[in-house]
Amino acid sequence: MSTPDREFAQTESQRAMDALLTVPRALWVNHPQVHIRANSKPAQLFVAQQVGLDIPLTIITNDPKQARVFVLQPGESTVYKAMSQSLRLEDGKALFTGLLTERELATLDLVRNTPGIFQRLVPKAYEVRTTVVGHKIFSGKIDSQAHSETQIDWRRRPFDIDKQPIQLPYEIEQKLHKFMDAFGLVYGAFDFIVTPQGQHIFLEVNPAGQYMWVEAATHLPITQALADVLSGGPT
Repeated sequence: MSTPDREFAQTESQRAMDALLTVPRALWVNHPQVHIRANSKPAQLFVAQQVGLDIPLTIITNDPKQARVFVLQPGESTVYKAMSQSLRLEDGKALFTGLLTERELATLDLVRNTPGIFQRLVPKAYEVRTTVVGHKIFSGKIDSQAHSETQIDWRRRPFDIDKQPIQLPYEIEQKLHKFMDAFGLVYGAFDFIVTPQGQHIFLEVNPAGQYMWVEAATHLPITQALADVLSGGPT
């Protein structure tokens, strides 16, 4: 499609979807208004703290001076995150989480144009993608440290990484249930860092995150769980 045609098609589709909000007692996975609230990374970090999950040391700011003070702490490394999930700058390019180097520090004044998320770099033993469907929790271990390209952000090579089924600690799973309840989510795809000391660090949740690549690698029955929720079966 041309750009105007694509924008027209997207707008028309959105108007049709908006009409479904008037349907009473409909099951949404997830409700659009719930999705909007839960898709905010600052809101996610706030709620994660409220339910007792550990998060990286973080500032969210568009003040270059504040950002520079945070970034230039001696002996510390900092990563930058965009507010938007999988933000695409142009066709074929995405803005991944990145380590701030001398090159980025030289352009830090640009942050005044838009708020950004700055976080301390957390040491990783491995990472975990956890998919929550209703009251069921499915977790896959991501060996993100096996490749240099994926050590900061595994999404650079998501299908080349070894993924194994893994069980989160009971207390972490209980906190995830509280997190889901706080937003009213039915489905969520969570990302965690596990440090060399075994500490689980919450990074974010995607309320509409892809899961089939995890199911294909781990054989976890995520699709069945979704079917159960949608059909009113066991959750």
